[in-house]
Amino acid sequence: MPRADSGTIQINLNYDWNNLKTLKSGDIDLNDDTRQRETHSVLLEYGYSFSSNLALDVFVPFIRQERTITTFGPTNFQATDGLGDIVILPKYSPNDHFTIGAGVKLPTGNPDSFS
Repeated sequence: MPRADSGTIQINLNYDWNNLKTLKSGDIDLNDDTRQRETHSVLLEYGYSFSSNLALDVFVPFIRQERTITTFGPTNFQATDGLGDIVILPKYSPNDHFTIGAGVKLPTGNPDSFS
């Protein structure tokens, strides 16, 4: 989020949808239209400015993955959703044009979702 005055709270909400229909092996496209994968991501970003130079952002993602495989038999559909990995990002802005940030990613996501 952009640099803000001291005591400013900023909230940003984003949605991203990816529909993957192409199967690849390295750089080669495989002619396989039996597989489809969709990913829906909602990202909530919360920011607080301690001063005009120092701020803290927290990113909280929610992710839903859907996979459909259609073969000669019945269609196989799987879906998984839940909280992703939360990121805490302190930021320092020495001026209006440059910001430095380094943070930590908390392993709050589900490691058992399909890949």
